[in-house]
Amino acid sequence: MATDEFAGNGAEMQVHTPGPWLVQHEGNGELVVWTRQPHTGALATVHSEDINGEYPAEANARLIASAPDLLSIARRWMALNGEWHPTRYAAEKARLIDDTRAALRKAGVTDNG
Repeated sequence: MATDEFAGNGAEMQVHTPGPWLVQHEGNGELVVWTRQPHTGALATVHSEDINGEYPAEANARLIASAPDLLSIARRWMALNGEWHPTRYAAEKARLIDDTRAALRKAGVTDNG
């Protein structure tokens, strides 16, 4: 296991399969989250179920598939924590905001929530 500096107190954190993670529709109504990394295959299978008249499988699969991007963005924000200076980091903050919006769109979240 690798130590993750953001896990707190030197806690151990499992290393995840690198992204990108992709969503594939199966013929049986299931969605599979997978990666092109060698020797990995499917990471998750999302089943389509009726929940209060909605079928959130697509949204759930997209959220799972966006996990590596969201983790990367969170780590970049945390790297600036404690060192923030409005003028010195203005350009990085602008890039992070753009990248955060892109990662959220990939996850199926719009700017309106």
